[in-house]
Amino acid sequence: MTDYWFKPKTYGYGATPANWMGWVATLVFLALFLSVTWLLIMAPALARSGPTPLDLLVWLVLQIMLIASFVIVCHARTEGGWKWRWGQKE
Repeated sequence: MTDYWFKPKTYGYGATPANWMGWVATLVFLALFLSVTWLLIMAPALARSGPTPLDLLVWLVLQIMLIASFVIVCHARTEGGWKWRWGQKE
């Protein structure tokens, strides 16, 4: 039996964490997202006049890769897959 980390949302599209592994994956994603933003955008802004265009490009590419990776993991570890849901059907 596969231990799913996420469960499908009751309404709408997507998933929510179902156990501690899902929450850890979500928190790691959030920590990485904020760390990349801090290192490439906020720290240069505080140290000098602001981030360079290269900093912004690297930040954008890293964030897109990070988000895509997290979505792939969530999709693979969701019980029942992703589809639009209208709530519990009786």
